[in-house]
Amino acid sequence: MVAHNHLSGFGDAMTNGQWGSRSLDVYRNDVLWTYDNAIELDGSEGNTRAMRNRFTNCSTPSSVQPVFDGPAYILRNAVSNTVNEQIKFHALAVTTPPPSPNGVLVYNNTFVSSGTELQVQTPNPSYHFALENTLFIGPTPLPGYAVNWDAPIYDGTFDYNGYYPDGSFVFRWSTGYGNYPSFAVLQAAGVEAHGTLLT
Repeated sequence: MVAHNHLSGFGDAMTNGQWGSRSLDVYRNDVLWTYDNAIELDGSEGNTRAMRNRFTNCSTPSSVQPVFDGPAYILRNAVSNTVNEQIKFHALAVTTPPPSPNGVLVYNNTFVSSGTELQVQTPNPSYHFALENTLFIGPTPLPGYAVNWDAPIYDGTFDYNGYYPDGSFVFRWSTGYGNYPSFAVLQAAGVEAHGTLLT
């Protein structure tokens, strides 16, 4: 358990140091700035949680590079001034094929970013995950995409989320890229059926 800390100036502020760990709780921490990740659930197996934290001025605040099996929960975190990826859904190149994130559940968070509202850039896939009931807020005008999820998605759910502003939404489904020029087109394609654009 890691709780009630105020951290600033680390490359990675809080890191899981043991592969296969279970029942890890990281909650109510305040990370002012990091060069890389505020929290790494990397290498955990199941029942790990990052919840009710506040992360400010982080390149990639949350990392699941990878999570084995899951569930791993990212719940009710408030994140501002994300520079790169909001959640690092990456594989780890230690074996072939590299282990990829699996069983990550992201609910009820707020991400305010200086660039893309939601971004994942890696050639490796993610499996059996959900991003729901979360706010993804970017600058206006956007420097590029609203969403750029460049990793292959296998059984990933995006729903009940709020986005600001409108823009291009790109998802790399297991069957290929879906490039949606607006939120309305994204919803018409059956993604974010209960999601909304924020004003």
